[in-house]
Amino acid sequence: MSSRVTKLTLSYLSTLLISSVCGTQYLFSAYSTAIQDRLGFTSVQINTIGSFANYGVFLSKPFFGYISDNHGSQRICVAASFLMFISYLCLALTYQQILPSSSFMLCALYLFCAGIASAGGMVSSMVTVTKNFTSLRGTALGVPIALFGLSAFMYSQINMHFFQNDTFHFILFISTSAGICLFIGSWFLVVVPPPLPTTTVGGSINEFEEGISNSHHDKIDKIDRIDKIEDDNNNNSNLFTEQTPLLLQQKKCKNEQYIKPNIIIENENEELDIGGWELVHNNDAIRLVLIMVFIGGVGLMYINNVGAIIKSLYYAPSTQPSHSLHPSHPFHLIHPSFKDLNNNNAEIQRLQNLHVSLLSIFSFLGRISGGFLSDLAKHFYDIPRISFLGLAALWLLIGQMLILFWIQQVDNLWMVTCFVGYGFGIQYGIAPTITGELFGSKRFGLNWGLLACFPAVGGQIFNLLFGYNSDLHRDHCSGAECYSSVFYISSIGCLISILVTFYMLLLEKNKSTNKFIIQSIK
Repeated sequence: MSSRVTKLTLSYLSTLLISSVCGTQYLFSAYSTAIQDRLGFTSVQINTIGSFANYGVFLSKPFFGYISDNHGSQRICVAASFLMFISYLCLALTYQQILPSSSFMLCALYLFCAGIASAGGMVSSMVTVTKNFTSLRGTALGVPIALFGLSAFMYSQINMHFFQNDTFHFILFISTSAGICLFIGSWFLVVVPPPLPTTTVGGSINEFEEGISNSHHDKIDKIDRIDKIEDDNNNNSNLFTEQTPLLLQQKKCKNEQYIKPNIIIENENEELDIGGWELVHNNDAIRLVLIMVFIGGVGLMYINNVGAIIKSLYYAPSTQPSHSLHPSHPFHLIHPSFKDLNNNNAEIQRLQNLHVSLLSIFSFLGRISGGFLSDLAKHFYDIPRISFLGLAALWLLIGQMLILFWIQQVDNLWMVTCFVGYGFGIQYGIAPTITGELFGSKRFGLNWGLLACFPAVGGQIFNLLFGYNSDLHRDHCSGAECYSSVFYISSIGCLISILVTFYMLLLEKNKSTNKFIIQSIK
């Protein structure tokens, strides 16, 4: 195995290790109630603490993207490892009341710093993968992104089996394991240069350099001939009158139409480099932002509020015992009328944990399969990768239709969770790859950092709509009546995403047709 392949392998394995511990902000619900009960926080305060973790992730991504593009990723990952360790360590000490202050704003600051560390580790690893892999980039990015989505599930399973009712040591475990994994991963997180051109058997370096020189002079001669033809055409343009034969005029048109595209084609091999203000004014970027706002917003709305939906359906009159399922089946429901309040809360908590696990697993499957299938579709069937964003919106739309018109019992809600989790995962699995293809890899970190903020904007908008709708129907609703109105709006958002995707596919088809015409002329 060559030295370059070894470095590529170690670098990629390090990105997998880093990404597997960078999704800890999604783990907050596993210990939030314990912190709330022990430190006496209100619901608003505990929700504020959880929100600050997400703010740290999304707000710091553009900064880390810019640093990774211009100064490398290793230093960012080392800094992220120490920040991750210190943030969760302080949170654990505050929970145990070892530190003198237990202010909820300090806890929010700790998780904000932990979110920043997560963003630093994830962005640095994604930038490294993007620059190391030019082919099959969808699969190469899909695996670490999938592990990022699965990290909360892995930690929650560890918590369930090894740290039951021991929140202090569980948070210490997060601090230690995440910090160590980020620090070890930073050792091998390097951009591997592409291989140098090799000479033919029996050839020498001088012959290779001579070939480059001859090729360069050939291009110059070609451009000189083109300029000479254009000068001749311009000098003879005054000779064409109404009496000039039509065939002679057509010859001039052919010279202008056939030769100029050749210069354009020669520059098409250069990689795109779009970023900064160019990205803000780029039409493809605007359309991509619109798609991500709606897909990300709808997905985050369901992910953040599935607990409230479960509670509404659990106490709905239409909910009946699941006689068709065995009591040991995970989807079996104990009807609330048969148990007291404490057991009702335990049953609701079990269902919430079940749906969080389903969301994590199907998001993982969507992230990893989206990248792999988009690579196959592009390289073997010439299907644009952007079409998979429309597929993600379609999965989400099916989930919205199910919860609007069919789901009346909490037993069946798992189907909606699977559709939403899978569609949400597809978006995050291929959106970074699409960003690199549309705007180039030179400024990928900054570009993806900026674009990745917009799903959070969409999530905030749809969460506000869900909360407003819930407050509006709080005292006079039961079951699906408490939330159904907002899912009409989310369905419209999914439809808009599908339509925008189709429009981008039409533009891509027209662009490919024009390129084919130019190449055929050449």
